[in-house]
Amino acid sequence: MIRAPRSPSRPCATSSIRDVRRPSFDLDDLVAAEFAFRGEFDEEELLVESGEFSGAGGRGTLARSLVRSADLSESRMSPLELADVRFEDVDLSNASWQAVKLRQAEIVRSRAIGFRLSIASADDVRVDGCRWDYAAIHVEGVKGALVFTTESDSRRSMPGPYRAACGRRGGTRSHPAAGNAPPAPGEDVVRSGREPRRGRGEWLG
Repeated sequence: MIRAPRSPSRPCATSSIRDVRRPSFDLDDLVAAEFAFRGEFDEEELLVESGEFSGAGGRGTLARSLVRSADLSESRMSPLELADVRFEDVDLSNASWQAVKLRQAEIVRSRAIGFRLSIASADDVRVDGCRWDYAAIHVEGVKGALVFTTESDSRRSMPGPYRAACGRRGGTRSHPAAGNAPPAPGEDVVRSGREPRRGRGEWLG
């Protein structure tokens, strides 16, 4: 089920996954230091692998880092700022991340069943090949692009459409009914123009 305000009268430019800036970090510069996603943190250039962080609670900033094969199920994060960060093969089941700011961030091939995600702002964010059963996503603002790429088989990464509806100058998912060319097959795109936009949208699994 989708709950969103009425779409604006002016459609926004279309986008595709090719337009999204990728997280910028050098794998050789990342440090495999102890990091637990607990308490207050302000870290950068970390390599977090195969960690058990189930039920962790924290708040803070993580930048220019790679998190992969980690268990973040039932974690609680608020507020959280992620810049140039990639999450890969991560378990986010039944986690709750609120007041999240994302800039050049990716979540790929991850398990997000029951994940509750509230995005305060998104600037070039890609979510690819994840399981979103019973999940809920709330988007407050988009600058740049927010792209959800579905799986090619019958089990979609987002079961059902996603749409963000915005204010007078906000961005929406590209849709042919709004006068735009459709996004690439398997992509749900929230795209803004050159200037920062404010938008609101909610997707419920």
